[in-house]
Amino acid sequence: GENSARMRQAICADLDWFGIHLDRLKNDNAKGEMPIHSSQSRVQLWIMPTNEELIVARQAKALLEK
Repeated sequence: GENSARMRQAICADLDWFGIHLDRLKNDNAKGEMPIHSSQSRVQLWIMPTNEELIVARQAKALLEK
């Protein structure tokens, strides 16, 4: 969901009972690493940029070197 506000909204939609509250305005305008939780949220929600391809490549390299 790093690049999809709609995906983040769908994931958090039914988590109110956990105290998880997404701020729709922050979510819709999010860029890069930033919090997207509302002030009522008991849990912090952050967007964290990642590079999945690099992580997979490093793990594959480590396995091949064994």
